[in-house]
Amino acid sequence: MPKVSFMTVALNEANCINNLLSDLNKQDYPHNDIEVVLVDSLSSDNTKKAMLEFAEGSDFFACKVLDNEGKIQASGWNVAIKAAEGDILIRMDAHGRFDSDFISNIVEQMETGEDIVGGQRITVFENKRPIAKLIAHAEASSFGSAVASYRRKVKRSYVKTLAHAAYRKKVFDKVGLFNENLVRTEDNELHYRMRAAGFKFCQCPEIYSYLHARNTLKGMIKQKWGNGFWIGATLPVCPACLSLYNFVPAAFFVTFLSAVFWAIKYSSLFSLAFLGFIYLIPALIATIKEIAKEKAFAIKPLLLLLPLVFLAMHLFYGAGTFVGLVFSPLLIMKNNEAKK
Repeated sequence: MPKVSFMTVALNEANCINNLLSDLNKQDYPHNDIEVVLVDSLSSDNTKKAMLEFAEGSDFFACKVLDNEGKIQASGWNVAIKAAEGDILIRMDAHGRFDSDFISNIVEQMETGEDIVGGQRITVFENKRPIAKLIAHAEASSFGSAVASYRRKVKRSYVKTLAHAAYRKKVFDKVGLFNENLVRTEDNELHYRMRAAGFKFCQCPEIYSYLHARNTLKGMIKQKWGNGFWIGATLPVCPACLSLYNFVPAAFFVTFLSAVFWAIKYSSLFSLAFLGFIYLIPALIATIKEIAKEKAFAIKPLLLLLPLVFLAMHLFYGAGTFVGLVFSPLLIMKNNEAKK
């Protein structure tokens, strides 16, 4: 059977790393064919301690605990990839979850001749507070964040990108590692290079994993701002690795600012009201869909706040993209220096 390297990178994930490690222990794929590569990004909590304790009692053929001096995800993944010795490399976020057949399903799909495979990544929540459930619904909605195909129910097909994906080691040997100048868009840029090199991303319904949604509005807003910022900053560096939908929130943000300016300058709320009306229609449709999916009656009234959550998501993501574009020359300078 092929050797598998399971990799994860964590920074201050003590609250959830044990869940991931527990799922790993439950894998039905032979443990003596699994190598575990755990990378800690200089956490200030007990993340590394949990990793070391797991490695001590591990029954896998190898379990490595390494340090990521660069602290960002891209440098952490590069540490893991360099250390991995398996034929198949699996990337999993530290706050991800997966069922006991996750690795065996990946190997089965790889054995059909694919070089890169993955599947649906389902948004879940553990926090029992209603706000966590509200955010989870916003993230799961196609109007909110679930634009990428891996965020929705999947069918077997070839796509542009995957989350929690698995790669043959030869893929990295050919295209190289992550660009460490990119903080949030490292996947976009690397996957673009993989596609350019002729590799295909096979999306398989047999493979699925889970990702915890942010539990607070503050955490969600911070994430959207950061994601948007790095989309904007990456555009001049690698425009081909981004999609048009990445810039829809930025277009909405600029339109929103224009409508506010017009309303103030001409003492007319018509432009703002018209934009609000156009935005509200799809927001309400998405809200109704999420209410229909929710089984708990007590949560349903809370979901009426979804249009406000959608608005916060889109405005902060769009504002981040706009600011990222302004600061993009600094990223171009960093990339040019790295190439020297």
